[in-house]
Amino acid sequence: MSNLDTSKVHDAFWHAARQLLDAAGPDGIVSQKDIRTKLVSLQGNERDFVDAFYRFVVHRDTKRSARMTKKDIHAAVTYAVAELVDRVDLDKNGLSEDEVALMSELGKLAVEFAKSLKPTQFNGRKLSAEISGISNGIVYDGRYNPEQATSIESFFAEAKLAHLTADAFRPLIRLTAESHYKIVTFEPGEDSLQALCKAQQEDYDRGRAQEIVQLMKDNLREIHKVIVDIDKDKRGEAGASEDSRRFDNRVEGGTLYIVGLDVDGNVAGLKTVVIREGE
Repeated sequence: MSNLDTSKVHDAFWHAARQLLDAAGPDGIVSQKDIRTKLVSLQGNERDFVDAFYRFVVHRDTKRSARMTKKDIHAAVTYAVAELVDRVDLDKNGLSEDEVALMSELGKLAVEFAKSLKPTQFNGRKLSAEISGISNGIVYDGRYNPEQATSIESFFAEAKLAHLTADAFRPLIRLTAESHYKIVTFEPGEDSLQALCKAQQEDYDRGRAQEIVQLMKDNLREIHKVIVDIDKDKRGEAGASEDSRRFDNRVEGGTLYIVGLDVDGNVAGLKTVVIREGE
């Protein structure tokens, strides 16, 4: 039997989290009545896993009167994927049978469900909407000045591309030969996705960032980091102000896109502003 990719077990935990969030009442709180109703609609190992994950979230809060919120659920997923899954993958090449045998009961349930889980495929427009729904308060700083961390927003552009290249991306953001901004960085986006998670200070925000990253990895291919910055050779020319309304107009910064191709070849992902430290 081949090793099980830990990202699939991460997906299982995020699936369970979404089931709990779906069960929440109008106040956003998951009550015992809410979860009982939700469990009736589930079957087999999905029901067992979601039930166990609910109990796990409850157990994490020692306050007898505590109510389960979205923040509690995201914090529980963040802890679970790090401590119950990744920590067990000792050689970092996926979970072997021996490693699964060492897992907690919740971890084993997650593995069993992960084996049967077929990820929901979102097109770029739907993915953009999903990112918008969970990105409020998420910031990005990466290798830039952490004191100037900036918020993120979703990005989507119809394109029908076979491959994502700098030349293919340029017209999607209306960059032309006459533009006063240019693409200064075009490279694989894995480091930027990890930087997004590391930039969050709270477990709740880190969990939401991890969910965004997982959604992008599950639904996009050829994910790249693209930085658009001012073309210093054209600074001060007529027309620069028009470009600056679409891109950040600070001299030592620019617009960062972390984007990939959806199943139809459209471009989707997120964008933010990056501010470099003094050169």
